[in-house]
Amino acid sequence: MTVFKKKTYYLPGDLIGVIEEFTPSSNVYQENYNIRSKQLGKININYETRAVTIIPKLRVTEVPKVGDEVIGIVDQSQSGLVMVRIKEINGNPVKSEFVGMILLREQQTDRNQRRIIIKLGDYVRAKVVSSLNNVIHLSIKGDHYGVLHTVCSYCGGQVQLSGRRIFCTQCKMLDERKIADDFGKFKNT
Repeated sequence: MTVFKKKTYYLPGDLIGVIEEFTPSSNVYQENYNIRSKQLGKININYETRAVTIIPKLRVTEVPKVGDEVIGIVDQSQSGLVMVRIKEINGNPVKSEFVGMILLREQQTDRNQRRIIIKLGDYVRAKVVSSLNNVIHLSIKGDHYGVLHTVCSYCGGQVQLSGRRIFCTQCKMLDERKIADDFGKFKNT
């Protein structure tokens, strides 16, 4: 058995050993007769099975998948298109900021239904319905999805629910939003 210099961390592509000595396992790959690291991490060798693994130094950020529930803040809004900066996936905060897209006209099921309104700065809950071409498509269909927290779009004041609309407690303006069933209970941090 060859003696190799054991490093603290292995970089992607670093030589770990040869196929005669070890069996490649997680986060390693075989190139010709050499076993190399796929990502930055520490080496772990199971001497009974001769399996070699790289334990990642950094955890890979969870990527939103179809069916996941996300919470985010609207940071772009154009006619019929809303971009949401995702802050949570299935209740877990994310450090990397993914952006999801809501096509508002696709959220309406009936032509006679009122327009769905989401505005800049609103916190929304949505469901991931597609990731076609690496674009995260979101849906707010259903009572549980929609705006969780907002402020008055006229004066920036605090709002409260008034039926299916929001009412500003300062300027008394009544405004439309697609409200989630638990509107007002969300604590933005």
